[in-house]
Amino acid sequence: MSYSLAVDSGGTKVQAILYDEKFRQLSSCRVGSMRLNTTPLAVAKKHADELICALGLDGKELDTVCGIFEDTLKTELEKRCAVTQFHRDSEAMLGFYASCVFRDGCLVVAGTGATVFVRKDGREVSAGGYGNLVADEGSGYWIGKEAMMAAVRDYENRGERTCLTDLIAKMMGGSRESFRERLFAYVYGRENASPAACVSGCCRLVSKASQMGDEMALQILSRAGQLLAQQAVSLMGKEQMPADTPIALCGSVWRSHHALRDAFDGELARLCHRGHVSSPVFEPIVGAVIGHHQRVHGGFSAWDKGILMENFKEYLFDQR
Repeated sequence: MSYSLAVDSGGTKVQAILYDEKFRQLSSCRVGSMRLNTTPLAVAKKHADELICALGLDGKELDTVCGIFEDTLKTELEKRCAVTQFHRDSEAMLGFYASCVFRDGCLVVAGTGATVFVRKDGREVSAGGYGNLVADEGSGYWIGKEAMMAAVRDYENRGERTCLTDLIAKMMGGSRESFRERLFAYVYGRENASPAACVSGCCRLVSKASQMGDEMALQILSRAGQLLAQQAVSLMGKEQMPADTPIALCGSVWRSHHALRDAFDGELARLCHRGHVSSPVFEPIVGAVIGHHQRVHGGFSAWDKGILMENFKEYLFDQR
């Protein structure tokens, strides 16, 4: 039996799947981020060690390591495993393949960060994705930051009342009354998480608040959907793509609440885009497995898709 490892490294977490030569999942794990723009080097190394230990990779021979991975993990794997080949995939490729899209089109990624990609005649171009220090409009970080600011304004009695304040205060281990001091400790005083990662963590609370009917949370998600649509249409226009260009979606933010998708679709219509919008089939990490399958077998059929849907069923997007 030969082993391969698929990795999807993001700004908040790293997912990894160990699978065999028949593309059957053997084990998997999730650890903290290794991206050095959001995570201290010592913490990234700790997360790399956790991944290797969780999957029992010490001393193991790996045929292929594929997907999106940081040099921190690559270095540790080279030290502790025998790896035949490393294959770095682009974020766009993982997203398109996870949506089972193998033709020209547009991909809108909204996870911790947000980037729009266009694939045309074998060429990939992108927009957005400038990181949290500049602009990641519509991303999990952006949503989390908007939620944090809404809570701050509510706490200081200069904004709308929102249940986000109480939800965020509880997440930080305090209450509305201790919001200010808990915020400083939670965002700026944690050794194992960067401020950006702490702010991004508020995104899931926006989803929870929107399910409770909180108006501010719904406004934030609607605005995120509009911004993502604007970026997509702008990039497609720049690349002279037709108005019926298909759009694939990718990333955890799309699970937040239907308000985000409704606003996205509404903004596309307002901007006269008529292309079909498809939700992901798999989590992005399975895109790395599909890419590996393509390189080994020279294609990916409907039959192959069905097999992977069974072998990686816990990574089907709609089931998580």
